[in-house]
Amino acid sequence: MSVGELAAHLKVCEFATVECANVGCQALLIPKDVLGHAATCEHRVAPCTHCSKQVGWKSIEAHQNLCPKATVKCATKGCKEEVEKGLGSLHVCQHQEMSCPACEETLLRKDVPAHWQTHAEAHELAEIPAKMEEMKRKISDLEDKELSEKRHAHPSTKTLVFNWRAEGWGPGYYASESFDLGGGGVADCVLKCGDAPEVFSHFIGFDIVGEHKTLRVHATMSVLDKEDRTLRQVYEIGTAAAPKEVSPEGNDGYYGIDFTPTKAEQDASVRPDGSVRLRAVVRVF
Repeated sequence: MSVGELAAHLKVCEFATVECANVGCQALLIPKDVLGHAATCEHRVAPCTHCSKQVGWKSIEAHQNLCPKATVKCATKGCKEEVEKGLGSLHVCQHQEMSCPACEETLLRKDVPAHWQTHAEAHELAEIPAKMEEMKRKISDLEDKELSEKRHAHPSTKTLVFNWRAEGWGPGYYASESFDLGGGGVADCVLKCGDAPEVFSHFIGFDIVGEHKTLRVHATMSVLDKEDRTLRQVYEIGTAAAPKEVSPEGNDGYYGIDFTPTKAEQDASVRPDGSVRLRAVVRVF
């Protein structure tokens, strides 16, 4: 057999060995065994059923148990919603029990609107401000839910969800840890508390620095109650459908709003240690 004939034969020989294509595997196989080995190779990769990321077979089970895209059922009795692990803190359960601020009747969150309508005349006029605050909170909850739904309809390149702490509503400047917006942009979430009692004594927003030109963002900032639930959404910049362009040069890098927390909001948000928690949801497109 000539050298040329040998080379041609090796290309079709049923007993010529080939290396397994999986990284890290050194197995030598004959052609008829390649498919069978590929299905059981310890170095093969497989897609995560939650996030579709390609993960090594040995690690796939651990990855899927911790994957932030994995969904879990809400633990509240009667609620059938499934929530992504990474967004569990944003779930506003409509089956959560709450007290009517006017008559203190215990209700499910989903039944609050009907309760207001049915018992409007029975509630005292003096309780109207409390009703208004509760309805504002309800609207904020619905907006948070809508944000979660829009997040899937309008995927962003980066989503950041985090809380930060202020020492209270008294005078001071309270900033979150700096976070990367991508594209060279860095930002802090800030709460500035003034010492003047007049209207709009506080400011909440972003302090953006960096070398980037512009970034497109949709973000919300909210005050949390003592149990880390949304008490009031104070600020929103852009929307999921129409993100806002921001840059270090615009507004001197500050984007936010002046406001004054009501007495009811202060009472509902201040923790036993005197601190206040705030939440930012930042989406960069």
